[in-house]
Amino acid sequence: MGDTWERMVRSVKRVLYSLLKEQSVCDETLLTVMSEVEAILNSRPITTVTMDSSDEPLSPNHLLLLRPNDNLPPGIFVKEDGFGKRQA
Repeated sequence: MGDTWERMVRSVKRVLYSLLKEQSVCDETLLTVMSEVEAILNSRPITTVTMDSSDEPLSPNHLLLLRPNDNLPPGIFVKEDGFGKRQA
C-alpha cells in the first residue's frame, strides 16, 4: 500500500521540479503551482488507452469534475509577454 503513495509523491516532485526548476516562490505562486500539479496528475488515465480516437480514457478528473478535463497545453511565450515582477 505504501508503494502507491510513494509513487504519487515522486510524481508530484517531478511535476513541481519541471514547473519551478529550483525557484523559490511566494505562497500565492506555490498554491497556483500546486493546483496545476493536481490538474496534471488527475488527468492521467486510469483505464487502458486505445487507438480509437473517439474513445476517451477514464481519468480521475472525470469522476471529480463529472466531465472531461478541459486543460489546454501551455502556449509558447516570449520573455516580453511576462507581466510579473522578479521575485526575491
